[in-house]
Amino acid sequence: MLSTLMRMRRRTWSVVAGIIVWRASMLAAQQPTPALSSPVLRGVVRDSTASIPLPGVVVSVLDTRGATLRRTISDGGGRFAITLGSGAARLHLIRIGFRPRDIALPARLDVPLELGMLRFPAVLSAVHVSDQELCPGSPDRGAAFQLWEEARAGLLATVVARETNPAMAHFVRYDRHLSPDDDRVVTQTTHALSGVTTRPFVASEPAAIFARAGYMHQSGNDRVFEAPDADVLLDESFAASHCFHLQRPDADHRGQAGLAFRPLQIRGRDTLVDVAGVIWIDETTPELRSLDFTYTALEPAAMRAGTGGQIQFHTMPNGIAFVERWHLRLPALAAPEPPVRHDPYTAELVQPPRRRQERYDLQVAEVVEAGAWCSTHDGPTAKAGTSRRRLSRVSWRKHIVRMPELRTRSSCCRELPTRLLAIPQATFASIP
Repeated sequence: MLSTLMRMRRRTWSVVAGIIVWRASMLAAQQPTPALSSPVLRGVVRDSTASIPLPGVVVSVLDTRGATLRRTISDGGGRFAITLGSGAARLHLIRIGFRPRDIALPARLDVPLELGMLRFPAVLSAVHVSDQELCPGSPDRGAAFQLWEEARAGLLATVVARETNPAMAHFVRYDRHLSPDDDRVVTQTTHALSGVTTRPFVASEPAAIFARAGYMHQSGNDRVFEAPDADVLLDESFAASHCFHLQRPDADHRGQAGLAFRPLQIRGRDTLVDVAGVIWIDETTPELRSLDFTYTALEPAAMRAGTGGQIQFHTMPNGIAFVERWHLRLPALAAPEPPVRHDPYTAELVQPPRRRQERYDLQVAEVVEAGAWCSTHDGPTAKAGTSRRRLSRVSWRKHIVRMPELRTRSSCCRELPTRLLAIPQATFASIP
């Protein structure tokens, strides 16, 4: 087996007083070549009822214990090809909107398989008749559980697709600063990237770290907010720390079914900054549409400012879904008076509350928004691209572009100047 060749280049951007820092990583990797003796199993997956090919089916090779050895995804014609490694026992098929299926490996591996999958009957319509919540340890296997399985199938397809079929993509990333009173844009910058990508949106930490430490950490007046991606939502630690229930669609999500999630309310986690939101799925197709989320356990002013974000998915004709757009909105907070002051009557020190949820003394000094649009099409995986600004220095065939890790920085709890309307940049801590 050939060894893996990896080369990594990193670059860090600092934007406007260091409030936002992006880390862009360019990774080139040559995938290991399977052993020549390993057979390749080919087949076609179809809708059992309509007999039409099914794109976007995740096909996994499992061993006798159920562990995943390899996985791939079916193309626009429902075709797949997967290498069977040592210990392979069966195939597992999963696709959003269809019942998962397990298939024993056939005796003859040189004959292409013809496989069918059954649609879930009226799966997503249950959102209109049930509001029962599904929490860790719950034995319920009703509508919320079924919709969660649907969402997981769609998220898994985005992960496997990027592993097996990198696509040529064009990105436009923006970050801007808004007035706290009327959302007027004060400053805005944009950056363009182009190349072959395997991952248009990258969470900066593993899911287990988010489950343990939350999605925001603070050092002095400097805050770093993290955002989840498909890998985080698929991880067992996310399901183990959140409850789920069905969400009725609003005017912006007509024809969609919503799976809402919230942090598990247990002692010791009530002050942890977590995420709560809704995963929206098209009822007809079905396809992933968007993930809307807000951050929890923040100051009242931050919650009123709509601190959170959105990730929008797009499913291409070949059944592969990718992140088409993501957006974050975060406030920078400040205090109209020193956080530690003397009582005018007793001359005693008055300390601010320790819990963020009780900090009614803080105000929104500025709103920071950041995000990106992505357009993509299938491209030859051998031709990987890099940032246009690096083309003159780096061979564009050697590097795969990845969108930057999303770490958006904000500030909190500094004293405001006398006039709130014109806040100097020096008010915010700069990032080294």
